[in-house]
Amino acid sequence: MTEAEWLACTDPIPMLEFLQDKASDRKLRLFALVCVRPHWHLLIDERSRNAVEVGELVADGLRPIDALLSANLAAWSVLSTLPDDPGVYVSAARAAGRTVMSNRLAARYTLNEIVSLHVELAQEKGSTTDETCDLYWNEIARYARLLHDIWGTLPFRVVELNSSIRNWNDATVSKIAQVIYDDRAFDRLSILADALEDAGCNDADILAHCRSGGEHVRGCWVVDLLLGKS
Repeated sequence: MTEAEWLACTDPIPMLEFLQDKASDRKLRLFALVCVRPHWHLLIDERSRNAVEVGELVADGLRPIDALLSANLAAWSVLSTLPDDPGVYVSAARAAGRTVMSNRLAARYTLNEIVSLHVELAQEKGSTTDETCDLYWNEIARYARLLHDIWGTLPFRVVELNSSIRNWNDATVSKIAQVIYDDRAFDRLSILADALEDAGCNDADILAHCRSGGEHVRGCWVVDLLLGKS
């Protein structure tokens, strides 16, 4: 995959395949987790929610990688206690279990579960075949956009930021980025862009991404760059 193909791609499956030997475990896991987070209300067993939380802590280095095993086992044991109908709860529980798999395919497996979940939800609401198909492709395109948010053009080029920008005005830029990351306050990215410009940043890609107005998630490549995360 070339950089132009990457930027134009609207299908997350080939994007994830391309990233397998290039992306960090952390970013792949974060992608899996952000797929599941919006469906928190469908995780009706605390073991499923715990799996997501453990996955986030492991991704941030706050829990050892070994914690994934017990969280994974607990998450999968939920399936034996859930009703088969409605199936959306089963799909959500499976997705939660996928996030704490210890291999690099966790992101793709989680994505498959979540896309299936969206289809099931549409069918439960009585959507027509055409409506369900449209929803499927809209969701597929959304997850491709999330991959662009997390990786930008990093698979193809190194983006560097002068330490003077991070340290400017008592590390204001880094502090804003940390709050955005901790609180998932991505609506403040435009504020971050203003601070970056004040600090002397003139990188068009960085500033444009902060002001893009699209959906941003944990792992956003600009926030990670400022925080020194990979």
